[in-house]
Amino acid sequence: MFDISTGMKFLMVPLIFGFVSFILFFVVLSCIFLKRVIKSKKNRQQPILLDNAVVISKRTKITHQRIATTQVYHKVVKCYITFQLDNGIREEFLVTDKDYGIIMENDRGKLKYQGTDFISFMRD
Repeated sequence: MFDISTGMKFLMVPLIFGFVSFILFFVVLSCIFLKRVIKSKKNRQQPILLDNAVVISKRTKITHQRIATTQVYHKVVKCYITFQLDNGIREEFLVTDKDYGIIMENDRGKLKYQGTDFISFMRD
């Protein structure tokens, strides 16, 4: 005959799998959020610097993200600009699309930044 404890075991497997999946999802999201908070806090603790710089290069990174369970994809464009400071160090910053469009390669000017965060670039 049918043993009730065997039926309960089959019911418990999907429940345990669902619970473990939920916990794993929560842990991954928490790690991503915590990493961003730590980076932001570290940048805010850095001094705001204003250095002479030359724009060395510009690049974009295009990714496509699927929206939930639909067949709709969203295009994400991230814009980066590499500056060379007077001391020879090169720094690459994530910038807005507006700044990316205005700033050209070989432009010289004052770069204002804080840690790894781009603030502004004023052409000479």
